[in-house]
Amino acid sequence: MIRLFSPSPSSLSQKYSLAWLGWSALSTYTVLSPIQLNRLYPLLIQHTQTLTLIDPQTSYSGFCLIYLTLLACDNRPEFPTPPRDGIHFRLSCTSTPSQPHPYATIPPQTPIMCFGSRDKGDRGLARSRDIDKQLRQDEKRLSKEVKLLLLGAGESGKSTVLKQMKLIYSQGFSKNEKLEWKPVIFSNIVQSFKVIAEAMNEHDLQFDNPDNEKHMAHILVDHEISPHDPMPANYLEPIKALWVDNGVRAAIGMGNEYALHDNLTYFIEDIDRLWGEDYVPDDQDLLRSRLRTTGITETIFDLGQLTYRMFDVGGQRSERKKWIHCFENVNCLLFLVAISGYDQCLVEDKDGNQMNEALMLWESIANSHWFARSALILFLNKMDLFKEKLPKSPITNHGFTDYHGPKDDYKAASKYFLDKFKALNRNTEKEIYGHFTNATDTNLLKITMASVQDMIIQRNLKQLIL
Repeated sequence: MIRLFSPSPSSLSQKYSLAWLGWSALSTYTVLSPIQLNRLYPLLIQHTQTLTLIDPQTSYSGFCLIYLTLLACDNRPEFPTPPRDGIHFRLSCTSTPSQPHPYATIPPQTPIMCFGSRDKGDRGLARSRDIDKQLRQDEKRLSKEVKLLLLGAGESGKSTVLKQMKLIYSQGFSKNEKLEWKPVIFSNIVQSFKVIAEAMNEHDLQFDNPDNEKHMAHILVDHEISPHDPMPANYLEPIKALWVDNGVRAAIGMGNEYALHDNLTYFIEDIDRLWGEDYVPDDQDLLRSRLRTTGITETIFDLGQLTYRMFDVGGQRSERKKWIHCFENVNCLLFLVAISGYDQCLVEDKDGNQMNEALMLWESIANSHWFARSALILFLNKMDLFKEKLPKSPITNHGFTDYHGPKDDYKAASKYFLDKFKALNRNTEKEIYGHFTNATDTNLLKITMASVQDMIIQRNLKQLIL
């Protein structure tokens, strides 16, 4: 038996064609693409047993072009006998340079019998039209959809960018959603003091006020709150007392060696508001709060005429094995770097450096075959912190000895890091779009995303022309 359509999964990736030559009722040549084969698969299986060509020696079954077969039935008498001259039935299954199209020819002297019904043909034709319509709709939708993937090492600000997209281009956060972040803010403050206590113990730093030792012990006791609970009142005064202690301040100055959260100063300077009885986190509180990303988070928003599907994945080493699940069909890769991390260790590795980790990651991502056709955008993030720490912590003190610009010139230093990332791109014809950002600054990020939008549109137009 020779099957014109094999229902095995491997056959769905092949192209099939069916041609009837010499029969006046059918004179067409049709090619089914792999997508059409996938869509038509249920219909083909349904009609395989009812539509058959039979000759005395060989059975031909399993048509891949049901509509053409039914037309033959509709235009011929029952058990038709076609003209004896010039009747050829041809199929092509797989075409490779070493294996040309095979042909199956029905001899002109062989009568051909075709069984079918008009009702089934009408249903098949209607189904075929529905499939074609759905394919056109999907193609139109996908042409206006941009898959944007956020990548970068931990603490680079990916989740903050995702929150900003929701604030700028979506409906923002509801009151209940904001309240969900209250326990996170409380946890951020407590965890920061745990890091401070660790630094003080390691460097044998002492409290100015002996009472602060009790205050620290009190804060470090595990305590959880729910979204609708107020901040625990018995934490407020101990936190205020510790914040002004010289021993604590000295430990905070070493925070880059212990992956101390960079949001502690922001929260402590406004701590009375946070401890208010009716406190509801505002947008800036949400942007400053830190919650480690695990798994994959998707945010959908409209920007101009395009719909963006933005994916955020965890940046710490244990999360990177999940990245590959998002790599297919990426239109735009947004890689975030905490430029302020040039002197900071990794959360998961106190001996690692955030900037060196980002450079290593970027080199593998920028030159990966997965993103050969993707737009590559580089966000050097946390510029506000970078400007603040640069005069006190020169970049040459942290292994970047090839920098020769002024030690406190943030423009020269930031350009140095941007050039360093661009130099790792081995494809000289591929452009890298670099931006200096501060993900907590809504207005700045809005301007930056408008620039990204223009770049994507221009890139799409260029591809259409080519």
